[in-house]
Amino acid sequence: MREAREVPYGADPEKRRVLAASGMSPIRLRTREAQRLAREYELGRQLVAANPAPLARPPHVARLMARLGVHSPRLNPPQSSPSASALPSASPPPALPEISADDGALDSPMALVHEAFRPLLVAELDPTGEEARESAHRPRREVEGLSADAFAKLVSEGQVQAERIATLQRERDEAEDAKARAEHDLAVLARQTRALAEVVEEQASVIRSWEDYRCSVQAALAAEASAKNQWRDKVNERDTLLAQLTQESEALTAEHNAVADALTAARAENAALAATNRELEAELAARDTKIADLTTTLRLAQQTANESILDAVSRAETANTSLRTQLAHERARVQGLVDTADARERKHADAISALQRRIRDRDRKLSALSARSMSGK
Repeated sequence: MREAREVPYGADPEKRRVLAASGMSPIRLRTREAQRLAREYELGRQLVAANPAPLARPPHVARLMARLGVHSPRLNPPQSSPSASALPSASPPPALPEISADDGALDSPMALVHEAFRPLLVAELDPTGEEARESAHRPRREVEGLSADAFAKLVSEGQVQAERIATLQRERDEAEDAKARAEHDLAVLARQTRALAEVVEEQASVIRSWEDYRCSVQAALAAEASAKNQWRDKVNERDTLLAQLTQESEALTAEHNAVADALTAARAENAALAATNRELEAELAARDTKIADLTTTLRLAQQTANESILDAVSRAETANTSLRTQLAHERARVQGLVDTADARERKHADAISALQRRIRDRDRKLSALSARSMSGK
C-alpha cells in the first residue's frame, strides 16, 4: 500500500501535518485511531464498573453506554434490586442526585455530605423514621444532645463519606479529562477523516486521469497497430513489385543474351561475307590480270592472225562481259548481304538500346523503391 508521504496533501495544513506526522497510510492511521479510542473506552468502562455508585459515572460514558445498549446492575440498580430491599425502611431511600460536569456541588466535601448523603445517613440512623417525627416536636437541644458514641460515629462516617466524595471528585475530574481527551481525539479523527476523504478524492482524480491516459495509450497503440498493418501491406506490395521486377529483369536478361548471341552470329556471318568478298575481288583481280595478258597476247598476235585474234578478242570480250556481268551480280549479291547484315546489326543495336533503356528504367524504379522503403522505416 502506498505510504501517506506519497499521497498529494492538497491545500489543508492540518491534513498535511497529520499525514506527514503519522508516516503511515491513511487506512492504517484511521485503524490505529479507532483501536486507541476502543482501548480508552474499555478502560473508562472498567473504571466506571469498578465504582458502585452512579455518581462516579461521567455523562459522556453514560451517553456512550446508553447508545451501545450496555446495562450494568451495579451502575443502574432497578427499584426492585436486593440493594433496595435490604434497607429496613418500608419505602425506598431517595436516589442520589446526578451531578453533571458543570455542577458546582463538588466544590466542598461537606456540601456533598449535607446535600447528597444526608438522606442515607438519616435512613441509617433512623430506619423507621420515628426519631425524625419525634424530633419535629422536640426542642433543638434534645436533637443536639446525642451521645458521644453516636456523635463520634456520625463524625467518622462523615469523614469516610467526605473521603469517598473527594475520591469520587478526583475520579470525576479524571473522567472529565478523559472525556476532553476523547473529544479532542474525536475532533482530530474527524479532521483526519476529512483529510483522508480529500486524499481519497485526489486519488480518485489521479485514478481517473490515469484511466484517461490508459485509454489514450490504448488508442495510440491501436493507431500504431493500424499503421503497422498498413506498413506491412506496403511491404508486401513492395515485395510483390520486387518479385515482378526480378522476373522482368530475368526476362530482359535472357532477351539481351539472345540478342547478343544473334549479334555475334551476324558478326560472324558478316566476317564470312567479307572473306567471300575478298576472295571474289582477288578472283576478279586475277581475271583482270588474265584479261590484260590476253589482250597483250591478242595485240601481239593481231598482226599474224587478225581474224583469229579478233575472234579470240571477241570471244574474250564476250567472256569478259559475262564475267563482268557475273561480277556485277556477285557484287550486288554481296552488297545486298552487307546491307542485310548492316540492317540486322542496326536492328540489333536498336534492340540493345531499348533493352538498356528498360534496364535503366528498372534500375531507377528499384532505386526509388529502395529509397521509399528506407524513408518509410
